[in-house]
Amino acid sequence: MIILDEFKQMLNIMLKPSSATSSKTNFAKSSIFYYKATAIPFVLLLAFTFFIHNQITQSIDMLFEILIWLIIPLFALFETAVFQLSGKNFFSSFKHGSINTFHSVLLSNSAIILVLWICVLYPPIAPILLGLAILWAFIILVTSLSVNQGATRTEAFIAVVVGYLLMYLIINAIAIILVGQIPPPAA
Repeated sequence: MIILDEFKQMLNIMLKPSSATSSKTNFAKSSIFYYKATAIPFVLLLAFTFFIHNQITQSIDMLFEILIWLIIPLFALFETAVFQLSGKNFFSSFKHGSINTFHSVLLSNSAIILVLWICVLYPPIAPILLGLAILWAFIILVTSLSVNQGATRTEAFIAVVVGYLLMYLIINAIAIILVGQIPPPAA
């Protein structure tokens, strides 16, 4: 089964991040790999949401989960641009193109998708589990970038940290611009 093969490959990458070589050739193939590899945990997430929540929150939660799953590759493009900027332009440590960075970003984001269904099933452990998944996603990102971009782990780590700082600044600047455009509430 095709989806099962991608899922197994994703689990292998989660257990051994250094195996996260970029065998994908373009953005579309990397995105398709992401959707196929995360299809099983995503279906589990929707199923548990459907059976655990009441009807009103169930519809809202499922719609939100579908949107997040679909939007992750789009946000990964933004992350890719920022990481390429920090890794290739600022530090000259990335030796390959942005497709390798995009693939690494999708792999790291997949780590979070793989554990979300457990969070719905056992809500009391959700904060701890999500915290661990985010930390593991960070480790996967650094390791995968170092492998895919031909950089050392230290160079990849610095590029990722600087990239996240840049994303924080960009997102805050956009928020300030948007909030500045909103008229004050009527008294």
